[in-house]
Amino acid sequence: MLDNERYNAAITSLGESIQSDSCISDHEINLQILLEQQLVTQQTLNRLGVDKSTLPKNIPGIETPICNQRVPRPSNVFVSLIGSPNTGRSSALERNFSSEADFGRVAYNAMKNLGKGKIDFNLLTQIQIMTAEVWHSHAKDQIYFDWMLGVENNTNVFFERDLFDLPFIRANFLFGRIDARVLKMAEEKFFDNLKDHPTTPKVIINTLIHPKASLERETELKTHNVVQLPFLEVLYEQNIRFHDEMVRYSATSTPSFNYLAVDMSKPNVDDNVSHLIDSINLMTRSFSKFAI
Repeated sequence: MLDNERYNAAITSLGESIQSDSCISDHEINLQILLEQQLVTQQTLNRLGVDKSTLPKNIPGIETPICNQRVPRPSNVFVSLIGSPNTGRSSALERNFSSEADFGRVAYNAMKNLGKGKIDFNLLTQIQIMTAEVWHSHAKDQIYFDWMLGVENNTNVFFERDLFDLPFIRANFLFGRIDARVLKMAEEKFFDNLKDHPTTPKVIINTLIHPKASLERETELKTHNVVQLPFLEVLYEQNIRFHDEMVRYSATSTPSFNYLAVDMSKPNVDDNVSHLIDSINLMTRSFSKFAI
């Protein structure tokens, strides 16, 4: 049974979405899915014995690589970086991979452009989905067939950033920013994408930091309009829920991706960047253990 706090949060989110015109389909359907999403989140956190106050280091399965995908000696690896704001993902990429990696980026970024007017999160999310589909289709088809044809290259790392951050999309829905129809489309496309080309090397890295720590790292410029404590708490819960989904899925089948949740709570920014770089290198090299 859904607890009162989560039930009231669902009602509040529905009201926010109606007021902001983000609820574009039936109100009852939106409420039903809000309640369903809250219930799944509640059940997940209860099963793990955690809540929004839990530090990342105490989340079961943190820092434990899941390396079930078997692709010997890959020439190319796709890495999806998701997680909380201010964990050091952008810094890690800019400092260490800018000359060696391709970046999958969307036309807009939901976390920026505070001063440029109201953000249409429904439109933004749909743009993310469409951009991701085009980018994935073009890049993965080309990489897949190059690999199948035996094209010899050094290992290339292709980073997907802001394309399919499913926990972020779910959090926006639970915060009353997007419609249930858009959420369902995002969930379906995300898991369809994971199943595409099962032999293409894929890595998902979930960067976790406590909401209060994320808020403390925010600069005075306030460049991230998501860095507000109520939303950060919702997003943190969804990152934990996603982490549990990946762990449970790997226990019941052989996933077509490798996965790692990373604790980015070190007080020094450079230490966090170094830790993320080490994690990326660990996971991109994890395929070599299956070399033949």
